Amino acid sequence: KLGIEVCILADSADAPALQRSDRAFLAGADASASLGAFLDACDVLTFDKEAVADELLARLASAVQRGRPAIYPGLDTLGLLKDKARQKRWMRDHRLPTLPFEIIETRPASLRPLTATLGNALVQKCRSGGYDGRGVQILETVESPQALWDTPSILEPFLPDCQEISVVTVRA
Repeated sequence: KLGIEVCILADSADAPALQRSDRAFLAGADASASLGAFLDACDVLTFDKEAVADELLARLASAVQRGRPAIYPGLDTLGLLKDKARQKRWMRDHRLPTLPFEIIETRPASLRPLTATLGNALVQKCRSGGYDGRGVQILETVESPQALWDTPSILEPFLPDCQEISVVTVRA
């Protein structure tokens, strides 16, 4: 045992994390009273994924300004992680290796500008809401704009025989 109490805020009673919690708070992110009680019970808060509603982030920012809870990663980092286009720009701007990419807001009328820079095989990733392969489509040969989802996305070249990995780091 670590000697800590674990509190979980979950949308439903069947959320897997609740199996390991000492205290469960069952409410959607918009349930103001439950969220307030949850924040009052926490000294330190973290997230299992970046899909956190903007309204909840605003509430958390107010709580942080009042001095508690401590939030890791910080809200600025979480805001960056919520949007794959912001992530890719940040990586590029900090000279970290990343594939070439294009950002689209909607399905383009023409593929020509995209395929001219990225090639004819593309990976489309929704800017938000996708994880663990969700919100990602691989188009080994893209011939029509209709093959692309009509949603804010990033497009990257498809690299056959390569795998994408995610890296999670933790600091003590």
